[in-house]
Amino acid sequence: MKKQLILLGLGLLMASSVHANLIVNGSFENHPAFSGTWGLFSSIPGWTPEGNVPIELGTPATYGVTGADGNTVMELDSTANVTVDQGITGGAIYTLSFLYAERSGISPSSCMFDVYWNGNLVISAQPTSTAMSLFSTTVTGNGGVNTLKFVGAGTSDSYGALIDNVQLNSAAVPEPSTWVAGALMVLPFGIQGLRAFRMRKQRA
Repeated sequence: MKKQLILLGLGLLMASSVHANLIVNGSFENHPAFSGTWGLFSSIPGWTPEGNVPIELGTPATYGVTGADGNTVMELDSTANVTVDQGITGGAIYTLSFLYAERSGISPSSCMFDVYWNGNLVISAQPTSTAMSLFSTTVTGNGGVNTLKFVGAGTSDSYGALIDNVQLNSAAVPEPSTWVAGALMVLPFGIQGLRAFRMRKQRA
């Protein structure tokens, strides 16, 4: 009975933590206040730009995009094409995903960008829609500090692609529903064992 209850607790614990996003501020909602509907920043929590090109954040409506996660997106061309990165410690296999779109009214050639994981090119993207699209792939950690990098690669004219909802999740752990189902299967046996224990104690 004790073993069953322990399994139940482990199942519920894993279900609650299995899809924790390892990316800090992946939807860019944590930032200093805008002076209007967008702003330029030397850094924001979780993200650091390379060189002297600042990070640009704004509301989805500012750029004419739809399907964003929350109230803020990042443009990959601020005062010029921006390179922004984040370090993540770990050595597992991960699912990397993010949303991306082109800025409204801008040539697709101005909205190209590249994504790198530990210096290796993951994707060269050229969005052709202002509706956010989902990109997802698997990457492998090196056991130390891994670097995820987004690089604006279109025409450097202060107009570029938008990204949002960057996520990095363990790819080797079952879905939360699997753990919950297992926990619910164990639960009746744990309750029955507890009742049987009480009945034996009462008879004694």
